[in-house]
Amino acid sequence: MPSVPERGAQDDLPINDRERDGLLAPLSAFSSLALGVSGGPDSVALLRLVDDWRVATGWPGRLVVFTVDHGLRPESAVEAAEVAGLCERLGLPHQTLLWDTGRPAPGAGNLQALARQARYELLNHALGAQGLEGLVLAHHRDDQVETFLDRLTRGSGVYGLAGMASVETDGLVRVPVLRPLLGVPKSRLLATLRVRGQGWREDPSNSNVAFKRVRLRQLAEELACEGLDTSRILQTARRMGRAAEALDRWVQDLRAAHVERHLGGPMRLPWAVFTDLPEEVRLRLLGTLLRDLGRHQVAQGRAHPARLSRLEGLDERLRAEDGCRSSLGGCVIWRDGAVLRLWPEPGRDAAQAPVIRLDALERVTWDNRYRIEAEASGDDPCAEPLCLGPWHLAPKDGGLMPDADHLRAWGGKAAFGRAPAVWRGDRVVQIVGLDVAEGHRACGFEPL
Repeated sequence: MPSVPERGAQDDLPINDRERDGLLAPLSAFSSLALGVSGGPDSVALLRLVDDWRVATGWPGRLVVFTVDHGLRPESAVEAAEVAGLCERLGLPHQTLLWDTGRPAPGAGNLQALARQARYELLNHALGAQGLEGLVLAHHRDDQVETFLDRLTRGSGVYGLAGMASVETDGLVRVPVLRPLLGVPKSRLLATLRVRGQGWREDPSNSNVAFKRVRLRQLAEELACEGLDTSRILQTARRMGRAAEALDRWVQDLRAAHVERHLGGPMRLPWAVFTDLPEEVRLRLLGTLLRDLGRHQVAQGRAHPARLSRLEGLDERLRAEDGCRSSLGGCVIWRDGAVLRLWPEPGRDAAQAPVIRLDALERVTWDNRYRIEAEASGDDPCAEPLCLGPWHLAPKDGGLMPDADHLRAWGGKAAFGRAPAVWRGDRVVQIVGLDVAEGHRACGFEPL
């Protein structure tokens, strides 16, 4: 039987100053950063390395440390307090983020997946509140191996098997997510802590075989005996990443050449162009369009990508039937003769696309899709306020009526149900990209 490959000669050595500065050099491009630190060895090592780096290099930026307390274990509050104490000794601001709303009962669903989603939602809100430009996380080489194996068991395609990116700009938070330790084995992070005499907390779930990631870690040791060791897995992930990058560039060129996007929301492209593409490119193109259009669905403004299996089913239905009309990811997709059309679903109520008052000159973000510069309502204190909301919730008794042929060319009035409309009283004065009432000084709309 083949033996388990030996560790590399460097795998148990602490990270030296020169390596540290090389690993963390990308952070210098930011003027403010958040650090996610749980109290475990990986994130504590990241904290100590980043703190040493900022002092050694004189980085002038602002650093804030966040600990998410999920409240799932009795000792979690103590662990968060210990991180806060370490930050105080290092002279770094720290904030504990509590998962105290919407927490499921024990045993409900995939608790780890729900906790991960809550963690990113809490971090995203905190990042926005403090105006931080990036989020630095402590994912390392062993995490990358577990991610690859996990996604392999789920039947992931090219993008999933590419693993985590060292810099992620389209993830679950608005800002870039930075993983400077992604190529470093955990053993070196532990060695880095030991040489400093720095303690850490171990999460007991890391050895609990009830969790899939623990079982995958054990499986990785068995696979290494058969030749599928860490280096082979990481090599495969890199190759998948190259393929994903090539697909993305192809899709970007296709979008630039063939996809039209109306300021009011809908998109369209020639069906002949779409159907002639290789299947993998069609699926990626569909996925990126739906993700862009579906950003209204999530609080952080980034829609989750549709599952590959659902994209495959949608592609199959579209190719099988002219006139096929379906929905996925908060969007409508319609194959109408020679054109494929897509638009955001209007939603059932104002809470999904809020109606807001534009009482003064201001810039606001609306529906996670537009940045809007609104004009003041005027000097008349009795004037009715200027309101903004989706067209399907605008007053029906008066106002604008856009050109019918123009509407049909994009899919009809339904395609613009979520288009921003501006009204005063019962008079609609602007529908973005469609019409503006005479005498109304139009609001400025910038798509996000």
